[in-house]
Amino acid sequence: MEGKAGGRTDYLVFQGLLGITFGMFLSLFKNNVFCLLFGVMLLSAACVNSGNGNHPVESGTPAAQPKADGSSPTAVTQVRPPSTVPTSAGSNRRIVFDFAKSVSLAHIRSGGLLLDFGTPSRNKYTIGDWKTGWRGNFEADGTSFSYVSGKAARVFFSLRESEAGSGKLVIRARGIGSKAKGRLYLNGESLGPIEFGTLFTHVSIDVKKAFKDGTNELLLRFENGSRGEDGKIARLAVDYIRVIPENMFEGQAASSVSSVQSGGEGGVASALLLRKGDDLTYHVPVPEEGELYMQARAMTNSGTVRFVVDGSGAGLRKKELAKIDLDKKAAQVRVPLSVCEGNVCAFRILVDAGEVLFERLLMDVPEKKEPAALGKRAATNVVVVLIDTLRADHLSVYKSDTRVQTPFLDKFSKESMVFDRAWAQENWTKPSIASLLTGLYSATHQTKTEKNKIPSTATMMQEHFAQLGFETAGFVANGYVSDKFGFKRGWHTWTNYVREGKRNRAEFVADDAVAWLKRRKEDKPFYLYVHTIDPHVPYIPPAKYRALYDNEPYNGVVRSTETATLLEKIKTGAVRLNERDKFRLESLYDGEITYHDEHIEKVYRELEAQGLLENTVIVVTADHGEEFFEHGSVGHGHTLYEELLHVPLIIRLPGATASDGAVHFSQQVELVDVFPTVCELLGVAPPDDVQGESLLPQLGGVEPNWPNAGFSEFMDGQLAARTTRYKLIYRGLRTTLFDLENDPLETEDLSDEHPEALVMMNDLLGLHMGRFVPEGILKSNAQSVSKVSTQDNRKNKVHQREDAEIDAQTRKQLEALGYMGE
Repeated sequence: MEGKAGGRTDYLVFQGLLGITFGMFLSLFKNNVFCLLFGVMLLSAACVNSGNGNHPVESGTPAAQPKADGSSPTAVTQVRPPSTVPTSAGSNRRIVFDFAKSVSLAHIRSGGLLLDFGTPSRNKYTIGDWKTGWRGNFEADGTSFSYVSGKAARVFFSLRESEAGSGKLVIRARGIGSKAKGRLYLNGESLGPIEFGTLFTHVSIDVKKAFKDGTNELLLRFENGSRGEDGKIARLAVDYIRVIPENMFEGQAASSVSSVQSGGEGGVASALLLRKGDDLTYHVPVPEEGELYMQARAMTNSGTVRFVVDGSGAGLRKKELAKIDLDKKAAQVRVPLSVCEGNVCAFRILVDAGEVLFERLLMDVPEKKEPAALGKRAATNVVVVLIDTLRADHLSVYKSDTRVQTPFLDKFSKESMVFDRAWAQENWTKPSIASLLTGLYSATHQTKTEKNKIPSTATMMQEHFAQLGFETAGFVANGYVSDKFGFKRGWHTWTNYVREGKRNRAEFVADDAVAWLKRRKEDKPFYLYVHTIDPHVPYIPPAKYRALYDNEPYNGVVRSTETATLLEKIKTGAVRLNERDKFRLESLYDGEITYHDEHIEKVYRELEAQGLLENTVIVVTADHGEEFFEHGSVGHGHTLYEELLHVPLIIRLPGATASDGAVHFSQQVELVDVFPTVCELLGVAPPDDVQGESLLPQLGGVEPNWPNAGFSEFMDGQLAARTTRYKLIYRGLRTTLFDLENDPLETEDLSDEHPEALVMMNDLLGLHMGRFVPEGILKSNAQSVSKVSTQDNRKNKVHQREDAEIDAQTRKQLEALGYMGE
């Protein structure tokens, strides 16, 4: 049974005088927010009337009236749906979204909007702890809360047009060690001073015409602080914040929302219990031929539920899809969602009368078979080829009209599966390779800056496979992926060409990899990692390759051997290029790609000659891309646009043969997925903390649940999330939203035009970043935190940053490649 503090396995029910909170909260799969995190079923609830723990109903909000039998309408009981509840909505349809399992994604209203702190649900309002001044989801003495850790803490929430104007804010909090005195600001306007004692209490603040339609920002400022129960400085512990528009002051009974699970025939079923006045809003994309499937009944004599959608992208405004009257007998209903098809909608579930138990509330689609990958789904050996700085759209398999010639990769792709939307976790080499090799997001492995090194507590691919008896070999041409930064661990054979002063062109790296394949121990499985760097500055392709793309006379500022320093001068504005210069610069880059293609083929040919293609999985990918003035700059390591994050990911399964064309997969995938994928192909388990997910089901034609999302960062200053269609970028706390389907070049911010998509992307990114916040049960009389020891917490463990000492030689080697400021 599940409580509020993250990954525990027990129910915690906290009963107040007039209210009770019962909760379960989802933590999410890294890509698929509508599945349970790492296969663990968690219970979720969000209390709307009293937050969490023992607290009174706030003044100014009418208390819920007792029912006829004298029981409280907010009392929560564990409801077990009938064992006959089906585990799918139909034999020919596939579930893509389970509302009851996804309560953390819901925006819950009942007499106002609830922002429930101390729970995963609050992360969508605070970007986790990222730059908003909050810390952790904790519980102490029966109340869950989050700390205000900085002098300023920000909360972002979205309101409907009908909720704009005056109203009330109710905050339940306590000071840390002494009274907490501060000020509140809403959308830049002061709401005046605020004060909390050292015990949890609620404070009501009148808001005069400051709530606005769309995104609102609440700022809390508190100067003084003391050590919280987790041993760190905090200024305030916040239980909940309620946003109550003026039109909800009268006649609105506070309520609670609960999600329960039970073991039914064929597996675990989930259910959702709502009461009169409850309004749950999910911002979700509706897939083609999507339908709502409901099995529900009234818990009282009768009940009424409505389904309403808003969708600016679909041209909808408060369209009622269905109004259903229920009695105590379970009713099964299907509601077509064609009005929203292909768009993100605000999907609202409203209970107008009674108490309604949704035994099943799902969105499903017709079952269809996706293309299956060529070859066998089992391997003995692994080869990973990482082509540094190769952007996907310079390969014909990703962009058919590219001028770049890559005959080997073209052929290789025809016997492989090509992931059209693969994303790097960072826009420069070191953190991106750290994510590839560990299967961890950079927020977890913390290898983010030029000084950071891979933490000794993180397990890399080569270490894992070496422990399993594989022979491991790494041939690396990038100076950041070196012994200096912790990447040398776990290799039986290791070469870093930059650190060892060797020639690091593709022909030499490939020759060394081929020589190793010839002398390896044939009685052992192997893991071979080949990391080339040719498309990276300096761009110095041999003349015949450069001539393929620019064979005209040229005497401008672009010199092959000086391109590393040239890019830095362009970024700072010291040098400006004309159109002829720009053409030359990109031609050098393209020449490097073609040169590389010719030589990397030698590794493939050696595998073929030894008969290893029958039992070896080959992964070809990149760590990031390269900009050529798409957004006003060059190189990489500065933005989170697609030219830097969209990378090739091409996987050839053992025994695959050439087809008429590559098998393409359109789902959103990430570099963190490579590690668990090759582990499953090898028939071995990945390390417990791996956050990526195996792509093997997709290789067999199984489409992932909806929607898949990818996440990326740049050091500690930028965040990005994308689905197959939408993309959100945070620069500091400023956001931009792009519709990549209609604007692949990311030129138009659609935040105002597509508010539902903006909220969805904020929700996905906030809940993702919430995976890395500290959580646990705090001891009130001790300056320590007792962590919950579950598999979920192992997967969400944030490693301690470790730094390397960058000596003069290392700095010189990196500067030669255009680093130290990348």
